[in-house]
Amino acid sequence: RKSPLSPACGRGFHPPPMGELGAEGECDVEPELTIDDFVVQKHGAYFKKHMQVMPHHYKTMDTNRLTLLYFCISGLDILGMVDDIDKEGVIEYIYSYMSPLPDHGGFYGYPRLRFESDEQDKCNNQPHIANTYVALVMLLILGDDLKRIDREAVAHSLRKW
Repeated sequence: RKSPLSPACGRGFHPPPMGELGAEGECDVEPELTIDDFVVQKHGAYFKKHMQVMPHHYKTMDTNRLTLLYFCISGLDILGMVDDIDKEGVIEYIYSYMSPLPDHGGFYGYPRLRFESDEQDKCNNQPHIANTYVALVMLLILGDDLKRIDREAVAHSLRKW
């Protein structure tokens, strides 16, 4: 099928003005991309690379490390490549972001900072609902049984959020 939105029409991805289409209202272009044009291995390599090293242009996203990891894990899952990674290693990494405090349950988006007192810890290390969500989803994608999750602590935090 020919598309009037194709860049081959000389207009980028914007429809051409009325009167510039062919007799049948379409540009003379090749068919749109199909799944066969999608290079699964290349996309998988992209996600795997970003799981190992956060690109420099994401440095302002440091507090969202779990969210960035989520895009990689879910992308690999969609591509059918999640079994190609060290699932246990990733599971341990995700759990390293979990708050150990019973009244501060959930996951941080960044590595937990150590403070001298629990009070300073609670003020400066805040689990976040979005990071908790993506952590739980990733753990499920990776096949974890969630037995290490302190459900009461997470429920306590959910009531506060």
